[in-house]
Amino acid sequence: MPQPQEGATNTDASLENLIPEYKTLSNLRVIKNLVVLSVGCLLAFCAYDGLVMLQSTLNQDGGIGVISVAVQFGFSCITALLLPEYLFEKIGCKSVITICLVLFVPYIASNFYPHWSLMIPASILIGLANSLYWAAQSAYLNHLSILYSWNSKFNKIVASIERGTESAEKTVCQEMGTNAQFPNESKRDDNILLNTDFEKISANNQSNLKEKIERNLHECIKAPRNVEDFVKKVPISSIKSVSTKSDQKMSELLASTTARFFGVHGLIYQTCHVWGNLLSYYVLRIGAVEDEMGVSNTSCHCGFDFCNFQTNCSTNNLREPREDLRNLLTGIFVAISVLAVIFILFGLDEVKNRKKNVTISWKYIAATCNQIKDKRQLLLIPMSLNIGVMQGFVMGDFTKDYVACAWRVHHVGLVTACLGATLALSSSVSGCLVKHLGRRTIFLAAKGLNIAAVIAMYLWKPTSSETYMFFIVSGMLGAVMGTFWSQLRAFYGVLFKNKEGAAFANYQLWHAIGMAMTFAYSSFICTAIKIYIYLAFSSVGMIGYLLAEKLHSSEK
Repeated sequence: MPQPQEGATNTDASLENLIPEYKTLSNLRVIKNLVVLSVGCLLAFCAYDGLVMLQSTLNQDGGIGVISVAVQFGFSCITALLLPEYLFEKIGCKSVITICLVLFVPYIASNFYPHWSLMIPASILIGLANSLYWAAQSAYLNHLSILYSWNSKFNKIVASIERGTESAEKTVCQEMGTNAQFPNESKRDDNILLNTDFEKISANNQSNLKEKIERNLHECIKAPRNVEDFVKKVPISSIKSVSTKSDQKMSELLASTTARFFGVHGLIYQTCHVWGNLLSYYVLRIGAVEDEMGVSNTSCHCGFDFCNFQTNCSTNNLREPREDLRNLLTGIFVAISVLAVIFILFGLDEVKNRKKNVTISWKYIAATCNQIKDKRQLLLIPMSLNIGVMQGFVMGDFTKDYVACAWRVHHVGLVTACLGATLALSSSVSGCLVKHLGRRTIFLAAKGLNIAAVIAMYLWKPTSSETYMFFIVSGMLGAVMGTFWSQLRAFYGVLFKNKEGAAFANYQLWHAIGMAMTFAYSSFICTAIKIYIYLAFSSVGMIGYLLAEKLHSSEK
């Protein structure tokens, strides 16, 4: 594979240094791995998120449902802080992803018998796996983005040479963003900037490319007839600099590719909220129909005024589902989670050339800790926390305090399916819009919609007679979550290309802290206070993000 240009910023490792670490994969193989990774994630989280969305209503006894989720994300902080860099280097991202998905299964199965002795140990296991899974998956997506970007750049150069409509000198120099001359008989040592390392190309492609270059260049410039001699006279070590224009073009290509890859992954993965929640709706709806209790029956103040500890609050809407329906739903989700493991194990390629023989060392722990010292990372911590707080609020509080309280438990799946649809759509659309409108514009638009959703939750008094409002508000929340979730991770990939393991581990650390905190206080404070906390994190997070963008722009 040819050597690439320098990276987008002078603080990141150049693509020229990164590319040799990867296997030679065509863009078709890159896309195949993107689809496999995304579908595997979809299957796993159809099962996992389908149950987590119901924990505040499915397992209410002693608050075991929300406490088990808080334990999960508490332990996620440990692995996010300590292990990612070591494991990525030791066994590779694919192996980490597969092992983590195996550890998801015990927690899902523990919902057959939701008692402390089973759910808490299972929550610890999935907590240890969760941050590792997302950090490994984000790093893998970043690897695919780098491979695809460089393949696209190189293929464009080769295609131009194949057409033969212009001199190879002009073709290569334009594509590489330079005004350089190829060396000729009288001027062999001036401005040698041909940035192609033939030794990195596969044997067949190397032979074909040499023949095409020899045929086209011979007529256009005074290059040596023997291409082997020509290549020797232009060693990669002689390249001293790359033009600013080339840096900028590759930076823009990589940034847009990363945004689109994270967006496509988000589109496929986030539909888990549709399929998993629709499944839970239709299964739990059986009990509601048979009990003939379709009419809302509650004395609670639902929505903004809801409090878990209201002494005068009694409701049939918040009753737990029947045991046989719980077992049916859990059994389906266990089967789906096992299918996800099989799909990833046999369908995903390892993209790195080889794993490194490393041992557990403080340097891997220090890599994650030192990442926090980076100014850009510090500025993104509030937004990373905000995404965790928002996700925790939607899963643990909006589903219970608004939907189940006013419209019964089985409708939680239906409403969150709408949330999942808008979440998936916004993940994909935002990735495309970033290329045309810019990342900053997309974040500001999402923040405006976020404020509108908070105002709606403040003013709206949910009742079963105004069912359309459940879908409007959940749709707004889903659009905000999808945009922030996909594009913040893509921004991490752009900022920290040479240390994505530590960077994505930090994202998962702060996201997990936000989730753990939200589920921990869920049963002890009223909804109004929860919304104020969420709004505060959202505002501070946006300020930090804008400052990080400004710093990134100044470093280009």
